[in-house]
Amino acid sequence: PMLEQSTTKPAVTRAEILGAIQTTKVIAEAIRELGSVSDGKLYAGVMSHVSLVEYNQIIELLVTAKLVTNTAHMLVWIGGAPK
Repeated sequence: PMLEQSTTKPAVTRAEILGAIQTTKVIAEAIRELGSVSDGKLYAGVMSHVSLVEYNQIIELLVTAKLVTNTAHMLVWIGGAPK
């Protein structure tokens, strides 16, 4: 009998998870160092490393974690100093 091909997405690897964490840390650090930055300007600087979807997910994560505000496409660091 023919084997059915799986239509589910393959499991995320450890390397992919670590890469996503590192990318999130780099973007958070950039916002922290700048204090505030235009959302578009920051994305222009990282677009060769992350897709727009990934970038938006990272920004949403940072906003949800109350490290950053995003008002009228202006990102502002509110998370305090790094630990």
